[in-house]
Amino acid sequence: MSKSYPYTYDVVWRALQKSMSNYPLVTNNIEIGEIESEPIRGKDRFFPPHKMNQPHSNFVYQLRVKVQRGKIRGAESARVSIEKNITFEKDFFSGEKKLLSDGFEEKMLFYRIDRELLIDNSLQKAFKPQ
Repeated sequence: MSKSYPYTYDVVWRALQKSMSNYPLVTNNIEIGEIESEPIRGKDRFFPPHKMNQPHSNFVYQLRVKVQRGKIRGAESARVSIEKNITFEKDFFSGEKKLLSDGFEEKMLFYRIDRELLIDNSLQKAFKPQ
């Protein structure tokens, strides 16, 4: 899942950092534009508020985020891609099985980025010299 933003790379990166502040990170590299979370399991997992059944404790997932520089109508922009890799291990002998994401956590992260960019933009306007 990806989304483009009409802001500079640095502004989008800062918003992404604030949006992912609650995640334990393994990789956080602005030079190559990659963020990767540690494997998330147990009580640290994201649970959508609209789902009554919580996933089994053998579910583990990892978030990988990539940010790329670009242009939209000649202006600088940044594209954010979020990938959620979910694995489920039924038992020791059967190994891991990859599952598809429902996309809810990714959308929630994009919403957080949008809000951080809106707040940053509003503060820039409020403190702009007249």
